[in-house]
Amino acid sequence: MVKIRNKKRLEWCLKRYSKGEASQKDLAKMLDITPRRFRQLYVAYKTTNSMPCIGQSLGRPKKRLDPSSKQLIVETHDKYCLNAVYLKKVIFANKRDKEGNAEHAFETFLKEHDIKPILCRYKHPQSNGKIERWWGIYETHRKRFKTFQEFVEWYNNRPHGSLNLRRAETPEQAFWRRLPGEYYYNLATKFLRW
Repeated sequence: MVKIRNKKRLEWCLKRYSKGEASQKDLAKMLDITPRRFRQLYVAYKTTNSMPCIGQSLGRPKKRLDPSSKQLIVETHDKYCLNAVYLKKVIFANKRDKEGNAEHAFETFLKEHDIKPILCRYKHPQSNGKIERWWGIYETHRKRFKTFQEFVEWYNNRPHGSLNLRRAETPEQAFWRRLPGEYYYNLATKFLRW
């Protein structure tokens, strides 16, 4: 948003508009602001019967930083020479202890339960879209099933549009079809103890 520097010009424009002598669009153009911003200022002018407060104590409040945060920002800036937006990303992306472990509760939970997360590819919305679609189907159909296991059973054993429709292939059938042959042997040795 462009800051209005000339308060007298703003007052003159608001008075002209209230008398109906000029259009909103023309006055906004004269002030170098959008018509929407002009309407906001005009509403403030009409409701308070005084000039709207512009140019002082406006905008986002300042953040107070503790000395350790300031030191971290200075060190990161000296190391990478980045602007504020990138500094914030670098600081939060690299917020790890000396051993390389993150301080996030989610990553701690995964580590405690020996779970390896599988992340979708960077700038590849198709990967993330598959799980998003799954959640959409779950939200739509979950009321039809008493348990989550029943839903999973139904989902995996129904014909799926993205699979082989000629054979009405289900996700479970596709899983077993795409599984390499050596995995069958490994499963057999594990479960049958050959």
